[in-house]
Amino acid sequence: MDRVQRKPEVYNLFSNYGVKDRNLGGYTRAKRKVLQYGDVKVVTGLCDHNSHLIDNTTTFEIHIGGFALFHSGDCCSHAKFDFVRQPDIWMFHPFCGMNVAKACQETVRPKIAVIAHLQEMGHAKGQYRWTYRDGLNQKTEIEAAGFAARMPLWGERIA
Repeated sequence: MDRVQRKPEVYNLFSNYGVKDRNLGGYTRAKRKVLQYGDVKVVTGLCDHNSHLIDNTTTFEIHIGGFALFHSGDCCSHAKFDFVRQPDIWMFHPFCGMNVAKACQETVRPKIAVIAHLQEMGHAKGQYRWTYRDGLNQKTEIEAAGFAARMPLWGERIA
């Protein structure tokens, strides 16, 4: 991705399904789509990235047996989360405007909250990148609200 100067993005785009959006070249955004891959079920949804990018961010709920992982991407609010079931693990971006500790208490109630995408490599240094200290501060807030939190690091370049 570095070589072609692109970052991977996944959108909730499905032909002839969901909410029509003329800006997406004839595609539409699905409010919910359920995909089955053998024993794995994936449920997608939509939420707002911010106050002007409405229904712009795809959520993924992944079910394997009795386990559920929910990834809310760059959602700014937990108000639109629509689970099939409460997640065991919730992965989220901590700095899109959502009060994550409040979301844990009021909506998500995960067994483990996982802080993801602090160092978004698709953004220039100094723009939309957060320090590991910022992530650890989020972890402390989530734990103070009574929920387990983790901040894994994978695929990161520290330079």
